[in-house]
Amino acid sequence: MNQLLRIFRLTLGYRKNLGFNLILGWISTFFGLFSLVLVAPLLEIIFYPPTKVLDLAPTWEWSRQGISAVLGYRLQLLSQNHGPHGALLALCLVVVVAILLKNGFHYWATQHSSVVVNRSTQDLRNKLFKRVLTMPLGFLTDNRKGELLARLSNDVQDIEFSMLSVVTAFFRHPLHIATYVLTLLWLSPPLTLFLILFLPITGGVIGLVSRALRKNTRMAQQHFGRLVAHLEESLTAMKMIRSFKAEPFFSERFEAENRLYTQRRIRMFRQADLAVPLGEVMGVAAVATVLWWGGAMVFSEQLSAALFITYIVVFAQLIEPFKGLSRSIYDAQKGVAALQGIEDMLQQAEAQDLPQGHSHFAGLKSEIHLKNVGFHFGGDWILRELNFSIPKGKTLAIVGPSGSGKTTLMNLLARFYDPNEGQIWIDNLPLTQLKLQDWRQKTALVSQESLLFNDSIEANIALSHSSLNQDRLIHAAKQAHAFDFIQQQPQGFQTLVGDAGNRLSGGQKQRIGLARALYHGAEILFLDEATSALDSASEKAVQDALANLAGSHTLVAVAHRLSTVRSADQILVLNAGRIQEQGTHAELMEKGGMYRSMVDLQALK
Repeated sequence: MNQLLRIFRLTLGYRKNLGFNLILGWISTFFGLFSLVLVAPLLEIIFYPPTKVLDLAPTWEWSRQGISAVLGYRLQLLSQNHGPHGALLALCLVVVVAILLKNGFHYWATQHSSVVVNRSTQDLRNKLFKRVLTMPLGFLTDNRKGELLARLSNDVQDIEFSMLSVVTAFFRHPLHIATYVLTLLWLSPPLTLFLILFLPITGGVIGLVSRALRKNTRMAQQHFGRLVAHLEESLTAMKMIRSFKAEPFFSERFEAENRLYTQRRIRMFRQADLAVPLGEVMGVAAVATVLWWGGAMVFSEQLSAALFITYIVVFAQLIEPFKGLSRSIYDAQKGVAALQGIEDMLQQAEAQDLPQGHSHFAGLKSEIHLKNVGFHFGGDWILRELNFSIPKGKTLAIVGPSGSGKTTLMNLLARFYDPNEGQIWIDNLPLTQLKLQDWRQKTALVSQESLLFNDSIEANIALSHSSLNQDRLIHAAKQAHAFDFIQQQPQGFQTLVGDAGNRLSGGQKQRIGLARALYHGAEILFLDEATSALDSASEKAVQDALANLAGSHTLVAVAHRLSTVRSADQILVLNAGRIQEQGTHAELMEKGGMYRSMVDLQALK
């Protein structure tokens, strides 16, 4: 039950609709019950037509005998005035109206439950996506994107399906069962006592099966996550797979994971499908016992035949909600398992969250300073003992061989990660104490592979469709040397770039990425190989644009092409995660050390 309550809590944002669902469901149950209670009077009229009218109307009493006496009196009066056929017709019309009202209120109740389930699922999707956008990059790096996609799609769908089952299990079926059990208790306490003793047995059997179902559901969801991850990786690397003729290998991996997933799904369906026959067998056993016991009471004249038939009719209405309750509990286990998987994922991500900081950051006043900064990943140190400063308005270039930690250093400065030792100081405050959103607003990253979305060029630069400043957009595109090629596109700034920008060349994508950073007016620009994909003419234009930003912007640039760093105010040479050399281009050339060797290798004069 505690597991079901976890699913139910997701719907509490729509208490009003839940309340209406409860009230309308009870009204529907009342009219359904009312139509069944009229079975006894109908049978009395058919088999025992009244011959005389009672002399005095009986006094109303809230008891089975009192209500039966009043109904009997009214039926005798109706039969005397309109005949047995008229009385029978009137009762039949009342039954039809009661059934009509029952189904009308039932439909109205389901409309509210539909709102609860769909709106709650919508809120859950929004909440999860917002959380994904703020998850630490370390967590996203460690986990496959396909598994995250499975959480946001398949698992949320399982939770949505379970919400409907839980709302039904908490409102419709229990209310239905309670109302009918009280009615049966009112009709015949001895017969109803058996039902009350029978309920714990049924609940125990349901609990045993549902626990096994939840375990298999969790395993099936994990296999599905790996299946989606494998599919996502294969689609991303399709060119490489075909180039190396690796289709059989990837196909075998997919088939093996798909086989395990299918096996778990088969077990899951076997256990879920057990709910209906199990509930039906137990229901028929209960009916058989009631028939035997009630028949004996009729034979001994402890119960009238008409009342016993009414009891059986009302009791028969309990079989379906009992089966439905069993099915709802089984179905809810899928959502419970999915919710547990999502919560585990969120807890893992929360453990890696960066501290948000509380100090407001309005902009860099003096310098960025690194004091004994070190960073390791998986136990292996990537950066050690970094000490240097970046004055405001100056340009720092970071160079070094592959694997020396250049991009990692850039990620630390952008605060995608925090150092494991030492501190990054922004003026007189550690970076970890600044509000993360304030820091993001004043910085921008242009990565080695400029990431574009399947949208227009305009939307990729502005990262928004609203509050667009057209003049600033054009100015940023011109600064990034992107305006000319954008104007040559079929629809200009409205041209769609395709999936991941595949309709554009590498150089074009890079310039759009740079235009994006310039459009947002960040004071501190992190350029991770920002000009690596540009031709010589475009590189010269972008370098001129960046030179114009000197003084008003602080630039940190990672570069392999050393021709792009000669004008930097300071050059930092990394090797094996440590600072090998630092100084200006002229100073480092004069030293004749590692930087000079790198320049000579690139034939730079």
